[in-house]
Amino acid sequence: MRLSRRDLLTTSALSLGASLPLSGQIATAAAASNTSSLRPGESLELARYVERTTFDDLPDDVVEMTKRSLLDAIGVSLAASKLEPACRPFLEYASEFGGRAEASILGTGQRAPAVIAALANGSLAHAMDYEDAHEETRTHPNAAAVAAALPLAERSNASGRELITAIALGCDVVCRLARALVGEGAPPPGFYQPAIVGTFGAATAAAKLLKLNTQQILDTWALALCQNSCSGELQNTAESQLRAVREGPCARVGIESALLASRGVRGFDAPFEGTSGFFVMYAQGVQRASLLTDLGKRFAGRDISFKAWPSCRDTHVYVQASLELLDAHSIDVKQIASITTSVTEQNMIVCEPAALKRRPQNAIAGKFSLYYTLAAALLDRRIEFGSFSNSALRRPEALTLADKVAYRIDRDAVRRGDVLEVTMKDGRTLRHNVRAVYGSPANPLSREVLVTKFIDCGRQAAQPLERSALEEMAGRLLDLERHPVAEILRS
Repeated sequence: MRLSRRDLLTTSALSLGASLPLSGQIATAAAASNTSSLRPGESLELARYVERTTFDDLPDDVVEMTKRSLLDAIGVSLAASKLEPACRPFLEYASEFGGRAEASILGTGQRAPAVIAALANGSLAHAMDYEDAHEETRTHPNAAAVAAALPLAERSNASGRELITAIALGCDVVCRLARALVGEGAPPPGFYQPAIVGTFGAATAAAKLLKLNTQQILDTWALALCQNSCSGELQNTAESQLRAVREGPCARVGIESALLASRGVRGFDAPFEGTSGFFVMYAQGVQRASLLTDLGKRFAGRDISFKAWPSCRDTHVYVQASLELLDAHSIDVKQIASITTSVTEQNMIVCEPAALKRRPQNAIAGKFSLYYTLAAALLDRRIEFGSFSNSALRRPEALTLADKVAYRIDRDAVRRGDVLEVTMKDGRTLRHNVRAVYGSPANPLSREVLVTKFIDCGRQAAQPLERSALEEMAGRLLDLERHPVAEILRS
């Protein structure tokens, strides 16, 4: 029998595969990788950076902020497991999926395969809109990254140092991509940037935990790009729950892409700057300076803001202004005639469309409403989980006060902090200035405040933990470099 060249190649490949276990096949493929032949460019430089960076390369302040981000992410996810109805289908799906019990589904006491746990935990990550943020790029760079990294770290029994490194790199890649999508390079209308860039944070963190080489990291990003999109239309339907659970698919795509790349799925060499790559798909081209400036020298993780209130970050300056105004003046809220806020074009996400924002139909819509959050802060002198219950959202007094809120676009006023003006029925006008939003790097939440927030969130979980158990968990998370990941979720 004569064999064709194709038959010979197939036979050789099958023989090699039969002689090696799966781990050996993967190791052989990794050893055969020749990154010197890869197309030079931003993708290659970024992938080499991810492969080469170790825990010892991270500055102390980045390590500290990454541990705080992990603490915060787990806490707000625990709360979401009970408080956000939009997450329930994801949790039910994960619990019914079956398969190996590799990783924890936060807040439930259940376990699932790592990919499914990432999907479920990702649905929790943004649901309360209480997770950390990177204000310069208007992203939540740790949400999907933590949701993908934690199950994979549990599955592989990773060290705390490995988990910190993976999350720090995922955060940095998200913010670098987001910086390159500003100005003329901004995505066209329709694309929803936070989830799109967040997927690459999940993919990066997962690839690092799997110890992938440069070629495999490029393959991971290529696989993620081919599954990655998010429509801005989720902002335009009052009843939509997709904004709440958007990080679930991001985390799943990230971890799945890395796992497939580790098994030899070949992607392409320039997923970001290629002629049909990320920047062509989502923008007008790559801004190299934004993507690679200070690579390995400055990590985005050090510039993270943490939330003091469970609502969209764009509402926080107005919540803070209203609470401080109440502290400074004796105000009868019923005597308010009008409220004027100063906003920028970037803040419009909490202002328009006004008809939807004035009458939020669910919790996530309320959290993205300047009108409602400001009214609730003035009425209740606080913003908390209960501020966004169905009954709270429908209070006549809150809706009446929300109708008195108006905005003007004034970038200079916002830059100065002149964000709130309240006119009383007796003719008085009260103004308040906010220089630095609470929780930002300029006005940070302390470790102690973050631990208190974590405990408060953990007490709200579907399967709540005792305060003592949450205190122990917080201690392990904030000392994570000295613990294996398997220990940190132990209650």
